[in-house]
Amino acid sequence: MAYPKHTMVQRTNPVPVDVPARFLGRLAMYCGALLVGLALLIVSSPWAHAVRPITITMIQNLDFGNVGSSLTSGTVVIDPVTGTKTVTGGAMDLGGVHTTAIFSITGEKNIIFTITLPSQITMTAPGGGTAVVDAFTSSPSGFGIFNQQGQATVIVGARLNTSGVMVEGPYTVPFSITVAY
Repeated sequence: MAYPKHTMVQRTNPVPVDVPARFLGRLAMYCGALLVGLALLIVSSPWAHAVRPITITMIQNLDFGNVGSSLTSGTVVIDPVTGTKTVTGGAMDLGGVHTTAIFSITGEKNIIFTITLPSQITMTAPGGGTAVVDAFTSSPSGFGIFNQQGQATVIVGARLNTSGVMVEGPYTVPFSITVAY
């Protein structure tokens, strides 16, 4: 078969498009940033749980009982674990009721809390006498944990230091404990 001399065959190849490389790079960067932003939007959501505020109620005062002193210094210690009273040196136990301080604490159930006690306080008597109380200890010591109902008890003891003859009268001063999550 003979073909006519003037027949043209036309090709239909696509024309290559010249897209600059930086355009493709920017497109990839924007798409990547969009995907990362969507991932953060989906994964990251603010969350907070407000815990029950801590309350402290004093149930019983720390009381060293009736104490006397001689010309030499001494100590009276109330133990928070056993509740016992120990007298040393020139201090004298003259009877009376001695007690640990007892605090009822409420807070978030099953959460650990810390206990901070004073390092030292100075008690005063109406007649002008003073006595230093230090070596505060507690049970539990340092930290505790609230029970299933969000309750705990902290028992506090300390050491009363006598130095020389104490002025007669009741020696008092308030003291604070700090309980925090």
